[in-house]
Amino acid sequence: GIDHIFVKGVEIKSYYPVPELRTSGDIDVILRRDKFESAYKLLKESNIIITDYSTNVITAKVDDIEIEFHSNADVITDYFDDIFNLSFVKYEHTYSLKEYEHLLYIICHLCKHLAYRGAGIRMLMDIDVLVRSIPDFDLKRLMLMAEKAGIKQCTSVLLSLCKKWFNTPVESSAQINDKLMDCFDRV
Repeated sequence: GIDHIFVKGVEIKSYYPVPELRTSGDIDVILRRDKFESAYKLLKESNIIITDYSTNVITAKVDDIEIEFHSNADVITDYFDDIFNLSFVKYEHTYSLKEYEHLLYIICHLCKHLAYRGAGIRMLMDIDVLVRSIPDFDLKRLMLMAEKAGIKQCTSVLLSLCKKWFNTPVESSAQINDKLMDCFDRV
């Protein structure tokens, strides 16, 4: 009975040609803020192993799979502050982000990782897979959303990097010189 949204790997794997190729270290779930404490109590009552708990994240283990329950979108922009409003009801209390919103979410999350600790190639591959999954992909639409989220330049660079590494079907607008490429290789 608690509204939730699955994000990143658990949702994106269905877009991969072979879903098992999209490996994942954990499952990320976003809960409504006002239901975060209720979820914590429910997990404890269900004897779920809780490995970490803070005001924003509950980390639990279920059958050796780590699940992170977030009380917010866990990205570097306020664009997703009302993430449920950007979603649709998939079934009962399970929501799903719309295709462009999920793509922007992935980009925002990757930007967060790049800003403070780096990221793996899998996060960039997710961008490529999502772009390819959207029929008649509209780059202008995504860029308008990215501008509204305050990450237009970063989105342009990441899409250009996808174009360079994976031949993602987008117009490459950012120039990626050797120095910038070296920076991406390191992070």
